[in-house]
Amino acid sequence: MLEDDGGAPVAGAWVVPVFGGGAVGDAAGPGAGNRTDPQGRFELDRVPVGPLQLVVQGAPGGPHLLAVEVPPGPAPADLGRLRLPSEAPAGP
Repeated sequence: MLEDDGGAPVAGAWVVPVFGGGAVGDAAGPGAGNRTDPQGRFELDRVPVGPLQLVVQGAPGGPHLLAVEVPPGPAPADLGRLRLPSEAPAGP
């Protein structure tokens, strides 16, 4: 589940898995990715177990790059609650 920095679900954001410099799984085609539903849920297909980065586009303060750990087990893996970082304070 994807949440903003206040804990509210982020709906309609694109979540694209990347590792080794390229998109994988569902995100391999142009304009592809996995969109979050109204509760902030999304699924990623064909991703490796272990460390992975997610690019989140269309979310407040975005785009964001999140580092996650994909656990072993049945697909789809549950990544738990992913919280977007707070926006940086505005400069002078």
